[in-house]
Amino acid sequence: MWCCGNQQEESEQEEPTMESLSNSDPGSERRASKMIEKQIRKDKKAYRSTQRLQLVGLDGSGKTTLIRQMKLLHNNELMSDRKQAKARDLIRTNIQKAVILILKSAPGDHLNETRTKLLAYEDTDKVDEAFYTMASEVWADSTIKEFVKHVEVRGGYEVLNNIDYFLDRMAAIAKADYIPSRMDVLKSYTPTTGIFETQIQIEQTVFSLHEVNCGQTGSRWTQYSQDVTAVIFVADASSYDVIINPAKGLTLLHETLIYFHSLWNDPNLKQKSVILFLNKQDCLEKKIKSKRSHLSWFFPEFSKYKLPPNIVTELDHPKNVEYFGAKYFIRDCFLQIAQEDCNMSHQCYSHFTSAIDTDNIGKLLTNCCRDIVQRVHLRMHEIL
Repeated sequence: MWCCGNQQEESEQEEPTMESLSNSDPGSERRASKMIEKQIRKDKKAYRSTQRLQLVGLDGSGKTTLIRQMKLLHNNELMSDRKQAKARDLIRTNIQKAVILILKSAPGDHLNETRTKLLAYEDTDKVDEAFYTMASEVWADSTIKEFVKHVEVRGGYEVLNNIDYFLDRMAAIAKADYIPSRMDVLKSYTPTTGIFETQIQIEQTVFSLHEVNCGQTGSRWTQYSQDVTAVIFVADASSYDVIINPAKGLTLLHETLIYFHSLWNDPNLKQKSVILFLNKQDCLEKKIKSKRSHLSWFFPEFSKYKLPPNIVTELDHPKNVEYFGAKYFIRDCFLQIAQEDCNMSHQCYSHFTSAIDTDNIGKLLTNCCRDIVQRVHLRMHEIL
């Protein structure tokens, strides 16, 4: 009985640590050295088998939403109580900041009394039932809705991105038992500050994604891109009418093209392929079909653009002609830059995306990542 008990105790003992080995018999240093070497080999193997992707784009392009989709799709990430509480606080903070920003910026003085009361919540961390009641009254005003519909979501207004979605659901969000849905999490706004790493596993391969806000870091990150397998460039395709420099007539899409040009020609990325995500296709389609903001107003050359013949045959409805023309014109603006200097190791692969569309992102990511792994193997065997 004693022997059995002793064996069980021995089997439950933890593996020896470096510290325990170094303080034991004379051969402990040799065993500790072997353990270190074993761990180094293990870490090297994991590092070599991990594909590193750099996810870059200007603020508001949808990078964070893409990361969230990846984690939900491929990490089987469930919303724990802690994460639900964090998402709930984020969404409520988005609403609080958005309502105050709207009241500070929207024209008209017919809401002055309510405006004064709501602005008192600007410096508080928590909001109460009275806030949501007054905010609902403000959102019911047609002038406010019209302002939000046409405001440029940039330069401090990024929190208004998708805010109509949350303001329409304010009554449910204000309840104590509110649990954010998957779509709520995807549509919430979190600014990217600095560089963040996220790991996901697609099939048998681990991908390490480094998210970079180009507007803050510029191209400084490229000097550390030696081990990057590919760059994912996320562009907001619907930002063609978001004016950032009225004097020069520059829009956010112009600025995105300028940054893409500098990134494509960066000496540190000459041997890296770029996966171009022309994001927010749902927003682009709405803008084009509304006919309130024509692409040719900001890109005059669009008026002479003709769809490629193979694309014309794919049109499912004549009403989609202008939208298809817009999205392929924008794609060609980027591909024209990529054609300036490309080689077998420096290619651009474009895709139309909507970061909140789970099916679209799920299929696209799986196909892209398979292609990346295949190309890595071809290069290893000097076939590509």
